[in-house]
Amino acid sequence: MTTRYIARASDSLQTMLLLMTAVACLIYSVGVASGQSVSAEATPQEIVSRLALTTAEAPSEETEALIIELQSRGEAAIAAIEDGLAPGKAPLSLALVRTLGGIAGDSSTSLLLKVAAQRTSPQPADRALSALENREVRRPLSLDELQALTALVREGQVLKAGLAARVLGNCVMVPERERLAPILQRFEEEVVSPSEVGNIGLSYLSPRVSVLSQFLLAVSYVGEKAIPALIQKQQGIAGDSELEKWFTLALGMAGDPLVSAELERMVSEEADRYIRAVAVRAYARSAGSDA
Repeated sequence: MTTRYIARASDSLQTMLLLMTAVACLIYSVGVASGQSVSAEATPQEIVSRLALTTAEAPSEETEALIIELQSRGEAAIAAIEDGLAPGKAPLSLALVRTLGGIAGDSSTSLLLKVAAQRTSPQPADRALSALENREVRRPLSLDELQALTALVREGQVLKAGLAARVLGNCVMVPERERLAPILQRFEEEVVSPSEVGNIGLSYLSPRVSVLSQFLLAVSYVGEKAIPALIQKQQGIAGDSELEKWFTLALGMAGDPLVSAELERMVSEEADRYIRAVAVRAYARSAGSDA
């Protein structure tokens, strides 16, 4: 009886060990999938190398975990990310641009701008442009970067042009007139002859007004320094009521107090409710504390 008891106990122990092994394997698998296996000791270069392997296949939870880990390294990861941004590796480049979008600081902004200007790789460039839209670029642009942004504002598909205009408006080390010339040129063209655009997701404005508001935002980033160029432009369009209306809105977005009365009237009397919505914001910037 003792022998049978020992045998049963041994069987039970083996069963328990098998169950514990299975559970351990399951926990390990979940840990790998959720990125828990990303070692805090891994260098940024090692993480980028591993990211290159995971992005070569279908997107996975491990890819997301690697991106998060790389972002946690902050600007210390910038050099490794730049080394990984090789032409012909679009999936890896897209993941690295996403990573840069989650790293604050001038170094990540500078690298995003460099990627955005490389239009030979359109997908990473477009994603970099999107990541830049709310960042202030606090360094001079290279000639290639300035030309790439300017060309996109002047000639790009209108939604990309509006995004590029906002990025260019935020390049604070570029002289105001160099920033404004392409922005105002495309803005005027879109007022006179709007590009065909379908409904824009998450926008409460009509497609046309939504597009034009992107250029108004770009002007607002330049701020009061844009006022002289806008006044000069307005003098050249005297008699064209539609252009005068939109350039008055632009002056308001630049913070010109002299147009606040006209904008207040626009808020009350403009027939197009979408333009009224834009006028409210322009009036608030123009009138300041008196709004």
